[in-house]
Order: sequence, then C-alpha cells, then structure tokens
Amino acid sequence: MDGSGWGPGLGGEILRRRLAESRRRGAADVQLFAARRRAGFSQRNGFTRRPEDTPGMDATSSR
Repeated sequence: MDGSGWGPGLGGEILRRRLAESRRRGAADVQLFAARRRAGFSQRNGFTRRPEDTPGMDATSSR
C-alpha cells in the first residue's frame, strides 16, 4: 500500500466512514481493539477506554 497520499486525519476519516456504515446497518455498538500507545486516536474518535487484562492491549467501545 502506497502511503504517499496519507496525512493527518486520514485514519480518523476511514474510521468515521466505517462507523457510519456500521450504524446504517443497525450495529448497536462497535468495539475497537488497539495498542495502548494508540488509545488517544480511539478516544479522539468517540471511543471510551475500557482496560482489559490482556497485556499490551485495551478494549474500547463506542455507542
């Protein structure tokens, strides 16, 4: 995948489109699993951090 056209905000835009599609299809909630150091990205995009016991990972969910 060529990342030359990537810039700030691309990941958030992709996530927002996927969330919109999930809602359109009737999803009640969405869970996102991310590395701890990336928790800020998910929180900026409406997810709430919910620590799990799995080393190195946190589970986040959005309604």
